[in-house]
Amino acid sequence: MCVAVTPDGRMMATGSKDNTLRLWEVASGTERRRISAHESPVFSVDFSPDGRLLASASNDAPVCLWDTYSPQEPADAFMAREAAAGLKRLERQK
Repeated sequence: MCVAVTPDGRMMATGSKDNTLRLWEVASGTERRRISAHESPVFSVDFSPDGRLLASASNDAPVCLWDTYSPQEPADAFMAREAAAGLKRLERQK
């Protein structure tokens, strides 16, 4: 139903009528991950500018965010880790 490609062109995401979100390696066409978390068809997908986060939309939720490196992990856990790492970097720079 929908397709998005990362800004670097290496990965593609598809949303399907079977309620799944799939991540594909563009060069080989290999399916890398399948996420079956939605309860209705996935009608929209898009990547963040750095390609690390993937947003998906379905009638079951407004928008879901996924960490593309670990898509079964909610993106809020990823963002919390990144914020903590950023704070540590700032502390080291003092």
